[in-house]
Amino acid sequence: MDPGAKSARLAILVAEDDSLLAADLEEAIRRCGYVCVGPAGGLSQVLRLIENDRVDAAILDVLLRHGEKIYPAADLLAARGIPFAFVTAYGSAHVDPRYAHCRVLAKPVLREELELLVQELTRSPKPPHRQAQTGKVGSSSFDHRS
Repeated sequence: MDPGAKSARLAILVAEDDSLLAADLEEAIRRCGYVCVGPAGGLSQVLRLIENDRVDAAILDVLLRHGEKIYPAADLLAARGIPFAFVTAYGSAHVDPRYAHCRVLAKPVLREELELLVQELTRSPKPPHRQAQTGKVGSSSFDHRS
């Protein structure tokens, strides 16, 4: 593979502590022609990946190992204008109200749903990394209802 080809493909971060779902997410991302960043099962690992790796979009489990919630990572992604969606076994009612506008997939997730989610997250061009000017958390996150 041409070394420039990998860098030209979009990189999608996976934050998921369930190894089977993480493997399905990684496979769906690769089948769609993108690079998978992670998967990461702990918050500190997710934050390190956001800081140190290229991330163009993200799929985030709401509740990671040791009961860690993903919201600090979601806040960072939102501030950078990086689109993301949540996966959770607890339903959208358990997602922090600040992120009520974000796409949420309920577990268990079908492979077709994963591929569709990856396509939706990468469909529109992402704005350059910058701090959100509105101060509204998540204002630039993916919203499939718009």
